[in-house]
Amino acid sequence: MDVKWIKLSVDLFDNRKIKQIRKLPDGANILIMWIQLLCLAGTINDHGFIYVTKDIPYTEQTLATEFDLPVTVVQMGLSVFQRFGMIEVVDDILKLSSWEKYQDTDRLQRIKDYQRDYQREYRAKQKLIAPQEEESTLRKLYVNKQIKNKNREDIEKNNTKYIAECKEVLGYLNSKAGTNFREVDSNFKWIRARLDDGYKVEDMRKVIDNKVTDWKNTDYARYLRPQTLFRPGNMESYLNEVRGAKKATTEPQRKGSYFVQSEMPYMSYEEYERQAREKGYKEEEDD
Repeated sequence: MDVKWIKLSVDLFDNRKIKQIRKLPDGANILIMWIQLLCLAGTINDHGFIYVTKDIPYTEQTLATEFDLPVTVVQMGLSVFQRFGMIEVVDDILKLSSWEKYQDTDRLQRIKDYQRDYQREYRAKQKLIAPQEEESTLRKLYVNKQIKNKNREDIEKNNTKYIAECKEVLGYLNSKAGTNFREVDSNFKWIRARLDDGYKVEDMRKVIDNKVTDWKNTDYARYLRPQTLFRPGNMESYLNEVRGAKKATTEPQRKGSYFVQSEMPYMSYEEYERQAREKGYKEEEDD
């Protein structure tokens, strides 16, 4: 519990000393300084003593800084308070002479004792908690290390999975496409993933054969690589392509002013002209 209040009498301003102080030059500021001294003594809560620490007393300059008052006002105030017997200096430490007369010192002492006991109990609890927290931290570090080791083991185990099949498929691709892909995980992982999906080595050989036929010695030859051939979606499409079908065109073939819609495979203009003559088509004469 902190000290949140001090006692002030309702007839404070009827006090003869206070009346005399109010009539002095800067009397209002000196009176404010007195109230500030009372509050500071309550904060320190040591029988009316006022100090920074027990080894460091307040000076005129430090009080001026504390109260935000000119040093001259502080000097005059201390002189007046001392002359009126409101303060005294004990072993260089300022003390409010009438503190115990006007304040509930028993209650303030109880607060001080409570704070001391609380701090003692708190420190004792911290000494008990510290080893437990340290043990908990060490346990967490151990568990995290175990998880990391397990994850590393799983990765290493997965990387060695299907190693023979991966080497076989990659070697087949290199031999068919004339490539030189290395036996590293960045290439194996595409093959391994499709094996996990249920595809067989024979399926991958078929995909390689299909796309080597389509792409080798073309601009698409650069796509003869594991990440393209065995990418999810590509694999199923390339594996099930219909092979050997001729591409048809529905583009009209022009001869003179005739447009013929053909469903036949694409033919050259000369071939079209020959077939047209055989069928009796006659080319329009130009005007």
